[in-house]
Amino acid sequence: MVKFIIRQVQNKKEYKNQLIRVEKFPEDYKFVFDKMKYYMWGFAFGDGTFMLKRQGDLIELFENGIRDKKSVIELIGEDIVGFYDEFLLEDKKWTTRFEDKLNFKIYNYIN
Repeated sequence: MVKFIIRQVQNKKEYKNQLIRVEKFPEDYKFVFDKMKYYMWGFAFGDGTFMLKRQGDLIELFENGIRDKKSVIELIGEDIVGFYDEFLLEDKKWTTRFEDKLNFKIYNYIN
């Protein structure tokens, strides 16, 4: 239990540090990040530790795009939801359990 509490405190601190980094973004990057953050956290699995890491990955990607003087659309493309779905493709989400169950039922029925 103590480890869980310590991890939650560390996660909260990391989350706040990430948002401080985002405050330095140009307005268009901030706007897209905020929308994507809302979308991403809607799929968070468990205590959110993994999504926190993925959010950090997204911030790093955006920081590199800003450094390279790319527009946010040039960086992620025009299909923003498609980009993010691809970004989260390999990640475990709360919907994964339902997807796995559906695949299992269909596969067992057909075979």
